[in-house]
Order: sequence, then C-alpha cells, then structure tokens
Amino acid sequence: MLESNLGQAGIPLSKKRFFPHFTLARFRKAVDHQQIADVMDAFGNHSSASFECRSIDLVQSVLKSSGAVHTLVARADFKP
Repeated sequence: MLESNLGQAGIPLSKKRFFPHFTLARFRKAVDHQQIADVMDAFGNHSSASFECRSIDLVQSVLKSSGAVHTLVARADFKP
C-alpha cells in the first residue's frame, strides 16, 4: 500500500534492500568519554515502542565522496 501510494505520487522507490537499524552515535571527530557519559545520563530514561530483535550488528560507517562504506565489525545473534 505504501509503495503504491508513493508510486502514484511520483516518488521513486529505491531498489536497495532495507535493513532496519538505528544509529547509536555518530561523531565527526574524537570526543571525550565523559561527554558521551553525560549525554547518556541525560537521556537514560528514554523508552521506545517494543520490537523484536534477532541480532545486533556493530557496523562501522565511513563516509566517502562516493557514499558511505559499511563494514561489519561484530555480530551477536540471539537464540530463540
């Protein structure tokens, strides 16, 4: 339904496969560990809607002029 509505509105759809994810942090330069701890303390009571998580991937993203390059650093699979 969403794809159909977007198509009718003339919005092109990407052919790339989508991987649901969220970005924990992004830094343009090195930051002090205490600064990170302070931000985490400030948002420590945040909650979200429930969701199913089968694994966690740690991915390094390097932004280049040709686009982002993603490299899998580590994966933790959850057993059912």
